[in-house]
Amino acid sequence: MRYLDDGPGADGGSLSPHDELDRFLEEAGHHFSQLEAGGDGDIDGALLAGGLRAGTGAHDLARTALEAYRADAAALPQAGLLDAVGTLGVAPVALAQHLGAPVARVCRRLAAMPEEAVGPVGLISVDASGAILTLKPVGGFIATRLAGACPLWPLFRAMVQPGMALGIDLVQPGRGARPVHALACTEEVGAPQLNMPPQLRAYMLLTPASPDAEAKGAMQVGTSCRICPRDDCAARREPSILPQMGAA
Repeated sequence: MRYLDDGPGADGGSLSPHDELDRFLEEAGHHFSQLEAGGDGDIDGALLAGGLRAGTGAHDLARTALEAYRADAAALPQAGLLDAVGTLGVAPVALAQHLGAPVARVCRRLAAMPEEAVGPVGLISVDASGAILTLKPVGGFIATRLAGACPLWPLFRAMVQPGMALGIDLVQPGRGARPVHALACTEEVGAPQLNMPPQLRAYMLLTPASPDAEAKGAMQVGTSCRICPRDDCAARREPSILPQMGAA
C-alpha cells in the first residue's frame, strides 16, 4: 500500500524497467524540448541526461518511447498544437478535426505539453491484454502498474469499439479522489498482416472535471480490484484487501 501511495517514482527504488521508465519520464515532466525540433542525436542525449544505462530494459523502453515522441512531434508540432488549444481548449476530438490528426496522436501530444500551457493532463494507455503501457497520472485519479487496472475504465470499452472516441466523467472512491474527464480512443499499431487481427492500443486522456461532476452522475470506477472498497461491483475479479487491512 505504501508503494501505491508513493507512486513508482518514489525514493524506495524502481521495481521494474517500466518503473524506471516512469521515473525517467516523470523527472522530465513528460516533455522533451530537445525532441520537439527533431534531430538524430537528440534521443541519445535525452537518455544520457536521464541516467539510463545502455543495454538495460529501461533504456530500451525509454528509447522506444522517445522515438514515438519524436515522430509525434514531427507530425504535430508544438506551436501549432498550442495555438489550436488557445482557441479550442484541451478538447482532443475538436483538436483532431481542426489539425487533421488522429485523436490518439493528439492525446499523446497534449500529455507531452508543459502543464503551464495546457493545465493538468494525464494519460494512460494499454495493449489488448490490458497491460498498462503509458502511465502519466493526474491529480485525484490513482493508477498503478503494480495492481493492474479497473475494468470499468472507458479505455477498455474503446478497445471493443475501435475508431470511436468516448468522453466520460469518472470518479474513484477515497478521500483524495476528484472527478476527472476521460477521453478514450484506440489506435492500430504495426503493419496489417494476412489472417491476423489488427493490433490495437487504447488511450485514456485525463483532465480535471467540474467539481459537481460526481453529483451530476460521473461514472463510479476504481483503481484495481484488490484496493477498491466497492463491494457491489459486477466487474470485480478478486476480493479487496482493504477490509482485512481495516480489521488489522
